Amino acid sequence: MIYLSAMKKLTLVFLLTALLTEAKAQFSDSLFTISQHNSYSVLKCGILNTQSKTYFIGNDIPSNAIYSGLYCYDMNNNRVFHASPTTIFIFDPNTRKVIDTIASSISVQSLEFDQINNKLIAFHRNQLTMEILAVDPSTKTIQLLSTQNTITQTQGKSTMDLLNSIIYIKTNLGITAIDATNGAILKNIPDTKNIQAMEFHSISKKLYGLYWDGKQEVLTEVDPQSNKYNDIGVLNGVDWITSLHTLNIGESRMAILTNLGVTLIHLPNAKIVDTIGVQSFKNMDVFSALEYLNSASIISNYKGSKSGNTGYAYPNPANKSLKIGGIATGVNYDLVNYQGIVCKKGIVDEDGLDVSTLPSGIYFIRFEGGCLIRFTKTDTN
Repeated sequence: MIYLSAMKKLTLVFLLTALLTEAKAQFSDSLFTISQHNSYSVLKCGILNTQSKTYFIGNDIPSNAIYSGLYCYDMNNNRVFHASPTTIFIFDPNTRKVIDTIASSISVQSLEFDQINNKLIAFHRNQLTMEILAVDPSTKTIQLLSTQNTITQTQGKSTMDLLNSIIYIKTNLGITAIDATNGAILKNIPDTKNIQAMEFHSISKKLYGLYWDGKQEVLTEVDPQSNKYNDIGVLNGVDWITSLHTLNIGESRMAILTNLGVTLIHLPNAKIVDTIGVQSFKNMDVFSALEYLNSASIISNYKGSKSGNTGYAYPNPANKSLKIGGIATGVNYDLVNYQGIVCKKGIVDEDGLDVSTLPSGIYFIRFEGGCLIRFTKTDTN
């Protein structure tokens, strides 16, 4: 189990790093959204492209589907989860439809997806205590991870360190770090600024939060290790924000719903990059959910959209030589490690790839035309 978790973590490292090095793909500038229409009577899911400012609307969804802020994204399987009082809805961003539901029978106060363990983590208030639950989307079973008597309330949308399975959430204790594997409290960061919204950036390993200083909204950076705050700058023209926010890791950009509309903030300098108002779209009243899909673009970019190739590698794991199937000879490839560094370039031939000199670990082969293959290099035969 430890080995499998390490494998998944390395895969996530590659996906997150690739966001910084790869060209933009279909969803790199887009948000999965839930929007309300016709005087708030109709809910629809859609894709909002923040670059072109176009909105690709989907189907009507159940009217009880959305509670503001209770959503999360599974980038490995490209699906979005939303929690209502009795049901967790699962959306496919590609089709913009509800593809499944989980009857939770619990009132969820916060929801995150643990990519390492493929589980939903839900916070549930049970009388005077807070229960932290693991929900398996495959079996639809609910497991109690822990009961926290010291947490009496939560506030706002939580955020997650995907690589280390740590959830950060505002509670009565401050900014509380929770171990997603067992529900234990790891630490409490003093909330000296009264943070209203925050997102964890997996590359810089910092929390980015917004707070009101009495006159204006301020973007601040929080180091979870030292608990130190560093104010970056103010958001000019922003008078209020909501619990709807999401992060584009590759662009170091936060999207958040404010009085200006969907507001895009560049994290290094707090500059407002752009705003998109609901008045840009016909019959729309308000957005009820925002979730960047830039992580999924790294996966979808290599599924053969151009060439139709569906390749595979064998043996896998490999020690010396790796054969390639399903890819035509003469196709160019890059072999990269989990950090996104190109270790080898070449052309597919019948002899296969010599991987004998590579250190053991997880690698990816990117083929011209759109196919991606993952394989494991091992030191044993």
